Amino acid sequence: MHIGSAAASITPVAGANDQLTITLVDSFGNTVTKFQRRQELTFSGLSTSPSGAVPTVTDKTGAAVNEGTSELITFTSGVRSAGGILVAKKVEGPVALNVSDSGGLASTQPAARG
Repeated sequence: MHIGSAAASITPVAGANDQLTITLVDSFGNTVTKFQRRQELTFSGLSTSPSGAVPTVTDKTGAAVNEGTSELITFTSGVRSAGGILVAKKVEGPVALNVSDSGGLASTQPAARG
């Protein structure tokens, strides 16, 4: 299994919310619909702004968590149902958004300009 992820916008604006689509998929790309739990994920790939602001992704409670810090995301039927709002802090791109967990699940997806 691996994680599929994509940003909602191909040209997000720095500082604006961008809802991520995050799914757990099998080796054939099918969503694992029996996956019903919270998963600790770490996001990376975007740059810190010149002022030092770090990109964030919201956790299952809606709190902004700095990129590079593990956080809980809730999945229902294999699809993110709580958490996962990306906020880029620097205009850049295109960049790759990396998602991983401690159990070996990982994804690198093209993200858009930040």
